[in-house]
Amino acid sequence: MGRTSDPERAIRRARVFALLIDGRSYREIARALGIDKDTVTADAKTLAGRLETWASDRKKRALAEAVATYERIKDEAWDGYIDECERERRWLDGDYDREHDAPDMDGGMHKEKKPPPFKVIKVSWLNTLNNAQSALSKLHGVEAPQKVALTDTDGKSTPIVFTISIDRTREAEPDA
Repeated sequence: MGRTSDPERAIRRARVFALLIDGRSYREIARALGIDKDTVTADAKTLAGRLETWASDRKKRALAEAVATYERIKDEAWDGYIDECERERRWLDGDYDREHDAPDMDGGMHKEKKPPPFKVIKVSWLNTLNNAQSALSKLHGVEAPQKVALTDTDGKSTPIVFTISIDRTREAEPDA
């Protein structure tokens, strides 16, 4: 048989593909289409390569979309956290009323101090950020270690020590 043109080859490969999906052997396909078994083998190899490329492209697009989504979630979480920190700073500086009217048990009203809601909200933003970063690490195939053991120069474990300094020089302390 002579060489076929591109449109004829495309039609033949479509038929080979349909018969492969139908579960036919290479010999059966060659007989059914009136072509050589080596041609079926070459077409099947070409089709497999195209399918692999298509699947790889789809996987890359899905990964890119997932990474972009988690990056957006991280950006929103950071923005929310920073906004809450700013609102808390303004509250500590006295920009918000600290007292409001609250009903008494006997039907009257009394002044009550508002507790700052910021700690819970900030922790929520940080949890969202942590979860998104963890998911991103898994997508990239990087798993964070579950336990970190620091060692001293002799190779023995050493405790981790944190020092926290809190500035308590404000005029009015918030009620906890």
